[in-house]
Amino acid sequence: MNKKLLKVVGTCFVLLFSISFGITLVYADSNNLQQSEIVGVRENDISSDVKSVVEEFIPKNLSFMFSSDDYSLIDTNSKKYLEFLKLRNDYRKKTLNSTGIKEQDLEYVNYSDFQYKNIKKLDENMLELSVSAKKTTKYKDDDIVGTSVFNYIIRLHKVDDLWKIWSASSDDEITNPFDSKKKIDIIQIAGIPDEDFRLNKVDDAIHKMKLFYNFEMENYFNQNNNYENGKLLNQDVKYIRNVELKATNGYVNRDAMYNYMMKYAHNYNDDYKIFTYDCANFGSQILFEGGARTGGGAIMDGQYRLWDTKNGPKNSKGYGHAWTVAKYLRGYIIRNTSNVGPRGHVISYGSKLKKGDFCFLDLYKNGGISHTTIVSTPGPNFRICSHTHDRRNERINDIHPAGNNGDYRSYVTLTALY
Repeated sequence: MNKKLLKVVGTCFVLLFSISFGITLVYADSNNLQQSEIVGVRENDISSDVKSVVEEFIPKNLSFMFSSDDYSLIDTNSKKYLEFLKLRNDYRKKTLNSTGIKEQDLEYVNYSDFQYKNIKKLDENMLELSVSAKKTTKYKDDDIVGTSVFNYIIRLHKVDDLWKIWSASSDDEITNPFDSKKKIDIIQIAGIPDEDFRLNKVDDAIHKMKLFYNFEMENYFNQNNNYENGKLLNQDVKYIRNVELKATNGYVNRDAMYNYMMKYAHNYNDDYKIFTYDCANFGSQILFEGGARTGGGAIMDGQYRLWDTKNGPKNSKGYGHAWTVAKYLRGYIIRNTSNVGPRGHVISYGSKLKKGDFCFLDLYKNGGISHTTIVSTPGPNFRICSHTHDRRNERINDIHPAGNNGDYRSYVTLTALY
């Protein structure tokens, strides 16, 4: 499929997606926008500082194509809007990449002819602007130049005599479902800054936006796959579906973990690299299958140990130490307090372990963790699965009898997978 056809197909995907998979996300929280008296402002009265922020922000962070990951123009206290914008832009980047369009394919994306209208002064430190902007796009090796106009609502907040973006919306809902007011009214959600805005259900709103992101991404790639008549997803798209769409509510899918360990205890999943000492790698795969997302990590032995398969050290085949080394995997699980990756804590009795929990072992009885096993069947003499010495549903006391060293076994139960 040539590049031009890919672009046409990609546009069709996005348009059909927008029509077919609309869900409504209604928010009635915010601050009910109890504003001071709204005062009309003429365009000529808008300072050059305000215009420069707006005209830098739209192409940088609110593009209909690839947006920048530099969010320095955003007010750092506008946490709901910042999370929204990151999810919005990540959605667009991944859907564009899946159609074969890369950022380097764009010769230019110019924004010009900014028109300001319906300007409101909400208070001394808050402006709301309705703005239209013309954008022009050209792809390398193409003679066609595309031009379109989109409308934006932008709220700015003055912070230490500098204007920052508090929230903004676009009417570009054809290519980006986040820009549909019917689905997410981000201006309403973000509200306005006041003495109580930090308490205004920030976490709840962000959680709903993440669920919306997962829903839209999954539907997009499901439709993409159906459009190709069952053609297998390429590796990038497969990674997105397997990693980014994992549940973010902390649920531990222990049945999925059990099925995976029973399937791969005596053989190896071709999606992963194999290590001479493969026990932690196998345990990490099981955590991933249960719902944990990659990319997290923790400081251990003076270094940040990453739980990931793409951005780790070259001498570990790109896998992070927290993914492949038993003591760092254990350390990460019990130290992790973020909403990425596995969480758990140490317990005193192996009989209390659940299916999918971990029993880490000090095989050399020197006080250090050197082996990873995963509980397949709970009980006083629970059964485990493991790699390196491949074990499938074998009793712990038959193969690793408890020793006198207090650190010989470390029982870790999972509390959440994010």
